Formats: sequence, C-alpha cells, structure tokens
Amino acid sequence: MVSNVRIWLSPAGLCATFVPCILGCKVAQDSGESCCLPFLPGAMIGLRRSMRNKYRIDIFQQQSA
Repeated sequence: MVSNVRIWLSPAGLCATFVPCILGCKVAQDSGESCCLPFLPGAMIGLRRSMRNKYRIDIFQQQSA
C-alpha cells in the first residue's frame, strides 16, 4: 500500500492525474515521437501499441490459476 502511495505522489503520478496532456507529451518524446502526437485523435492508442511492441508486452497472456 505504501509503494502505491509513493508512485501516486511522484511527479509522474501527479502529472498523470492532473495534467494528462503533459504526461502524454513526455511519453511521446521518450519513445521518439513528436510532442504534438498526444493531441491527435486516437494517437495515444497507437503510442500504447508501439510501446507494447517495443517492450514485447503481450496483452493476451493467460494467467495460470
């Protein structure tokens, strides 16, 4: 529980909560895209997909019981 509070109170957590467009701009720049990308309709979905491909995150993983 304490680590969740620390993450939320971090600068990135506060930024994501109160000013999501600035966080989107930072994430886009970190991935090598233009800072204007988050302001285009549907662009954040594409950015999420490219990051999942880059870091090989499988969203359809079966969780074993």
